[in-house]
Amino acid sequence: MNYFKFFIISIACLILCSCGKDDKDEPNNDMGKVTILHENGYLANYIVIDATYQAVIYDYNGTQIVQDGNGGSFHAQMYDANDEDDDFSLVQSWEFQTLDQLEVGNKLRLSRLLYYTNYSDLNSINFESDESEGDVTVIKKTDKYITLKFKDFKFTYYFLHNYEERSRDVIVNGEISFKL
Repeated sequence: MNYFKFFIISIACLILCSCGKDDKDEPNNDMGKVTILHENGYLANYIVIDATYQAVIYDYNGTQIVQDGNGGSFHAQMYDANDEDDDFSLVQSWEFQTLDQLEVGNKLRLSRLLYYTNYSDLNSINFESDESEGDVTVIKKTDKYITLKFKDFKFTYYFLHNYEERSRDVIVNGEISFKL
C-alpha cells in the first residue's frame, strides 16, 4: 500500500511541476489584446493571433535593413472576440513601421499605417497613412519579443471602395507582443 501512495504522490508532483511556465520571455497564451473603437461607434475586442517584427524599413527607394534596434516594421493579425460565430472569417491585419529606437520606455512615432480585412474584397483597395496621434510605448523587450502598449492611439486609414475614396478613424488601446 505504501508503494501505491508513493506512486500517486509522485504523479501528482509531476503534474503540478509541469504546469509552470519554463520560458519567462513568452507572452501569456496569446500575442495580445487590443480594443479598437471605430468611427461608427463599433468597439472591436481584438485578440492577436499572430504578430511579427522585421528589422526593415520600407520607403519609396526600396527596402532598407535597420540595425541595433533603430526602428523596423510590424505586422499583426487579429480577430474580433465579439464574432459570435467564432469562425475567424473577419481577420484584420494591421501594419506599421517606425524609425525610432526600440528601447523599453521609448514612445514611438508610427508611419506607413495600413489596416485592412483579410477576406477577399475585389471592390476595395487600402492605402497607407501617416496620420496618427496618441501614445505607443515599448513596455518590454527580450531576445524573442517586443511588446508595444497603445494608449488612445488614433489613426486614420484610407481605402477605395467601389471607386470612391473613403477614410475612417480608429482609436486603439491595449498591448501587442511581436515576435522578433
